[in-house]
Amino acid sequence: QVLKGYPGPISGISALMPDPWFKKRHKKRRMFNTDLVESIANSLEVGGGCFIQSDIKAVAIDMRRQLAENPSFVDVTNKCNEAVKIEDCTDDDDGESKEDAKDPVLEELKKSWLWLSENPTGVATEREKYVMEQRGHVW
Repeated sequence: QVLKGYPGPISGISALMPDPWFKKRHKKRRMFNTDLVESIANSLEVGGGCFIQSDIKAVAIDMRRQLAENPSFVDVTNKCNEAVKIEDCTDDDDGESKEDAKDPVLEELKKSWLWLSENPTGVATEREKYVMEQRGHVW
């Protein structure tokens, strides 16, 4: 709703730790969904960016998958010097659903994805600071 009422194109948008609904049964409640991705795509100016971040790996993977499925978005993470392979990042439970684990397209995407090793904005959210203090990982 917010994006539909915005008076002009936007140059960038960030979705930082957007969804407390990380369990599979709550997936339908997540704010970062296909409708929001479509609204972002329609609102961004040409060359605009979308920066996403989550401390729950499954949520980050789901957000990234949704962006990858929309032809309006181009993933530029692999062009960053600070990017790392997902296998290089540790997380005990990725919360992945059985349906996602069986999806061959998603599996191929995950193999090719790199993840930023640190926030490129230089400004951490309170949640990001807390997760890092607890030696967690921000995806």
